[in-house]
Parts: sequence; C-alpha cells; structure tokens
Amino acid sequence: VPSSKKISGIIKKATAKLLQNKELIKIAITGSYGKTSTKNIITNILENKYLTLKTPASFNTLLGLSRTINTSLNNSYEVAVFEMGASKVGDIKEMAKFIDPDISIITDIGPQHIETFKSIENVIKTKFELIDQMKENDVAILNGDNEHIKSRIINNVNNIYYYGFNKNSNAFASNIITVNGVTKFDIFYNNQFVTRVETHLLGTHNILNILASFLVFKVLIDKYKFDLKVDEFTKEISNLKQIAHRLSYEKRNNIHVYDDSYNSNIKGFKSSIDVISKIPYKKIIITPGIVDAGSMTKTLNEDISKKIKEVFDDIYIIDSYSGKYIYNALINQDNVHLNKTFTDAYNEVITKYQEEVVLLIENDLPDNYLLRRS
Repeated sequence: VPSSKKISGIIKKATAKLLQNKELIKIAITGSYGKTSTKNIITNILENKYLTLKTPASFNTLLGLSRTINTSLNNSYEVAVFEMGASKVGDIKEMAKFIDPDISIITDIGPQHIETFKSIENVIKTKFELIDQMKENDVAILNGDNEHIKSRIINNVNNIYYYGFNKNSNAFASNIITVNGVTKFDIFYNNQFVTRVETHLLGTHNILNILASFLVFKVLIDKYKFDLKVDEFTKEISNLKQIAHRLSYEKRNNIHVYDDSYNSNIKGFKSSIDVISKIPYKKIIITPGIVDAGSMTKTLNEDISKKIKEVFDDIYIIDSYSGKYIYNALINQDNVHLNKTFTDAYNEVITKYQEEVVLLIENDLPDNYLLRRS
C-alpha cells in the first residue's frame, strides 16, 4: 500500500497532466449499476475516429484515476472516459472535483453496497456528488427511468438530458424485440425517430446503457462539433460483443442458454427475467439467489422470487444462504428444486429435457466453470 505522501504525489502529478490537456473532453460515469458497460460502449463508438482513453475496469477510485492519467494520458488524446466508484459518502465528490468533467452520467441508483453506505439516501447523495460539482455549461446525462434520479431537482446545470423507456425522456427506446441472442429496438430523440439498432448485449439494462451512450454521441456532435454520423453509431452498436457470463447467449444442443452468472444485483436479475419471459419455449432457471446484498439479502431474494414464480416452468435453487429465501418463498410449488451445486442442477436439466428449452443461469455461481469448459 503506497504511503500517504506517495499517494499525494501521484494525484498531484495527474492533476498537472489534466491541466495540460485543456482540449480534452472529459466524460465521467457513476451509478449503482451499468458504469463499466456504459464506459465500454462509449469508447467503442468513439475510438475509430477519436483517440479515446478509458479507465481500466478496477481503476475507479481517485488513486486509480490518477494512475491511469499518469501512465496513459498524453496530448494526443481527444476524449477520456472515467468510471467512478464509491464506498462511502464523499468519494465521488473528491473525484469529480479532481477530473472536472464536461459530461457527467448517472446510470442508475439502487440498493448496491448498502453494507458500506448504510442507507439508500447515502447512495443517492454520493452518486449526485458528480452532478453537484458541475458548472452551468456542463452536460448531465441521467437515467430518467430511475425514481431516485428523476425526482432530484438540479439547479446548477443548464444542459440536462434524460434517457429511458418513458417517451418524455430526451432519448427513449421503443419497438423492442429479442430473438436468439439479438435485441433490436428504435431510438427516438426529442420524439423524433433516429435509428433502429440491433445488439448482442441483452436485457433492458443494456438498452439503457446504449441510450446513455447515444446521448453522449449527440452531445459530442451538437455541442463539441464532433464529426460523427448516425450510421456509424448504429454499426458500432451492432459490433458490440457479448460479455461472457453477463447475459451471454449460446445454443447448446436443444437448450438456449442465457448465462448471467456474473451478475450480482436485483436490477440485472429482473432485466434478465424480462428477456427470458418473451421467449416462446419452456423456461428454466438455475440460481443461488442474490448473493451480494448484505442486510437486504432476505428482502431482495423474496422480492425476486415473485418474478421467478411468474415466468419459469422449472426452478432450480442452489443451496445457499441467499437461495434458501427464494426456496422457502416457493416451497409449495412442485416445480421448485433445491440442489447442492450448480453442476447437479445443470445435469438434471440436460437429462430431463429433450425438446427445445431456454435456460437462465443467474447470479454469482462459484462453480460456473462447467459452462466455460464443456
């Protein structure tokens, strides 16, 4: 662990480098979910035409941002995309003052890391530290479907753009269909049709991440005069690769497998179930429940059990602390099974079904190696 003096030196050096790059367009992203995906989508859209720096996956602290700037930033870069994470109130404020972003995005706010934040109010306060530090001519891009975000009054920024499925948003998605691992939808901007896109990134949460990225795309064109075209945006979205174990799709003999085993939050879980609900085959789920919820483990797993009950024909619960809350909520149903391991559950599924079925593998599964190796 670096000494406080060394950390101070790293941050001071990074501050100086940022000040030298006066033409650099700085984009900051925070939120309970969707930060990394949105960062990656924005970078993919821009990097073919503009030299774009993005922070690595785990470098979302003040020290991590500083190290990225010190090792990677030079005067050739035109755009930098910074992901900002937090474990306590004040973390985002510190990073926002340090980066001084031109465009700031809040992707979502929800009950993630409640153990460290203590309350959802502290989560909201911390995420909005990014917006609170902005100047009036900066740009705020916000998830207008999130109740904690859309209800917040913002007085310090003139340029505020909302995205979501609500047609009152500046950018919204409509006419959504998902078939065999591909989602297609229309993007509207200020109630005008812009383009139809297709993507291998599945789930409503990824549609929201794409909409946030579209608003960045529009702002860069309109405010910063970037030479970008809509068909370039559409092409890059279609080229986005599925991320393994994050609702990635694969056909395995008669089983349509949707592998979301790296997910660990209620939002992503519900989004995955929504995708599966629209597929016209028997529906099966294997899950240990939501395993990273701290004091909200019981509440969130009992909540998700209602949605599981509505959608799935066969339910395989992994015997775990979190899974037992789902199992107990559904224990009176004949289609609910309790298994010791994922491997046991998976083997039951491939033995039982000969017809085409869809299987959702959901949440942090420690032995998901089976799908990687088989």
